[in-house]
Amino acid sequence: MLIIGESVAPTMRINQEKFEQAVIDEMKGRMTKFEDLGRQVLPVGAMLHLRGHAKTLDLEYYRGVFADKNHGYQVVAFATPQSFARVELELAAMVRSFQPDCAAGSKSP
Repeated sequence: MLIIGESVAPTMRINQEKFEQAVIDEMKGRMTKFEDLGRQVLPVGAMLHLRGHAKTLDLEYYRGVFADKNHGYQVVAFATPQSFARVELELAAMVRSFQPDCAAGSKSP
């Protein structure tokens, strides 16, 4: 599990759909046998289900993508396909549980 936080200028806003597409495009560019297995809408973002081959490993991912005003967050849960099958429900629950600050009532503009 990995959490990545990114920010742009305070006057800018991150577009959820474009952020998701950027994540997919980045993975397509560095993985072979890339597969987009689906997208689940979450209350404050989306969870992408992706699979591909990176260097010497086949990997399967749930990637939570959350755009919050000028902040973007990714929650990355991954494993080999064999291990992913055994822990898929737990990985999905961890990604779904992420709440960016805005969902908790952040007072930033």
